[in-house]
Amino acid sequence: MTAVAHLSTCLFLKVKFKEAPLLFILLATEVTDLIWVVLNLARTPGEPPIEISRVDLPFKFIGDLHLISQVWSHSLVGNLVLALVFAAIGLIVFKSLHAAAAGALAVLGHWGLDYLVHDADLPVLPYAKSVLAGPALGFNPEAPWQGLNATLPWLGYALQVIVVLICYRAFVQAYRPTARWVLIGALVFLNLAALPIFLQGAMSEIVTSTSGLVLGTLTDMLLASLVLYGAVRFAVPGAIPRLGPTSEALRTRLRGLQTGGALLALILGISHLAQGMWDGATNPSLAHWSTAFGIAYVLSGWTLFGPSPMALWTAFFLPILSGPLSRLFLGAGHLGLVHLALEIALATTAVYTIYKLKTSKLRI
Repeated sequence: MTAVAHLSTCLFLKVKFKEAPLLFILLATEVTDLIWVVLNLARTPGEPPIEISRVDLPFKFIGDLHLISQVWSHSLVGNLVLALVFAAIGLIVFKSLHAAAAGALAVLGHWGLDYLVHDADLPVLPYAKSVLAGPALGFNPEAPWQGLNATLPWLGYALQVIVVLICYRAFVQAYRPTARWVLIGALVFLNLAALPIFLQGAMSEIVTSTSGLVLGTLTDMLLASLVLYGAVRFAVPGAIPRLGPTSEALRTRLRGLQTGGALLALILGISHLAQGMWDGATNPSLAHWSTAFGIAYVLSGWTLFGPSPMALWTAFFLPILSGPLSRLFLGAGHLGLVHLALEIALATTAVYTIYKLKTSKLRI
C-alpha cells in the first residue's frame, strides 16, 4: 500500500490510544518503508545495495515494481523486533503504555497491510533464503506468486481507500473536528495523488529507474506525513495539545528528543563500526577512521542518555564535521548514504533540542 494508507492508520490508533503522541505514531506507521528506502539507496558504484528492488521499463503500474530482497526492512521477525523497539521507546521516553502500544501496533499494522497486497516477497525471517509470506490475495492462477496490486491494481487501490475511510470515520467520531473539511480535503488529495501508480501507463514518463521510484516513494511519505499532520493539527487541536514553555509535558518532549538523538548516535556508531569491518580489506584508511568514528558516536550516544548539554553540542558538530570530511578525503564506503541520512537526522535533532532548551529555559 502507498503512504496515505499506512499513515492513515495513525488516526485509528490515536483514537484507541489518546495519550500517544501523534508524531510518534506517524513515524511508527512508516518506519518500515523508511528503512526500505535507506537500504535500497545504501550502495557504492559497482556494488549492489543492501536491499534490492527492480522496476520493469517502461514502467506501467505498481505491479512492475519487484521487491527482490527486503530481508531487513520487511521481514516478519524484523518487524516484530522493530515493534518491540517502538514499544520500548514509548515506555522509556514517553512513559506511557498508550505510546508503547500504539508504536508497536503501528509497525505491525504496516506489515499486515503490505501482506494484503504484496506479491510473495515478504520474508518471514531476516535472511536471504527465508520462507516468503504471501500473497494473501492473488487472482492470477498462472502466476500464483503475484499479489493483489499486481493482478488487480484497481482493487488494491480500492482496498487502501477503504482503509483510509475506516480510519477517518473512527477519528472524526472520537474527536468531532471543528474543521472536518480540512481533514477530508487532505485525505482526498492524498488518495488522488496515490492513484496514478495504479493506472496503466500513467507513470511511464515519470518512473525511469529503480532509484527514481525509491526516491519518489520517500517524497510521497514525507509529503503525506506533512499534509496529514497539518490537517489534523488544524482540524482537531485537542488531538495535539499545544504546550506552554513551562509545562512538564514540554520537558518530557525534550527528554524524548534527547533520547532520540542518543539512539541515532548509537545506530551511527554501530554502522560506522560495521563499515570498518566491511571495507577493511579494500580501503584500510577508511576502515580505521570508520572505527574511530564508530567509537566516538557510541560514546556520544551514551552521554546523550544523561542530562548533558555538552553532549548535545557534540551530537551536532560530530556529524556535520566527520561525515563530509571523511567522504571528501577517504570516500563514502559501502554505507555512505546510510551514514549521510543518519548524520542529517542526528544534527537536526540536536540543533532543534538545543534551540528548544534555549527558548524554553528548561533543563532536561
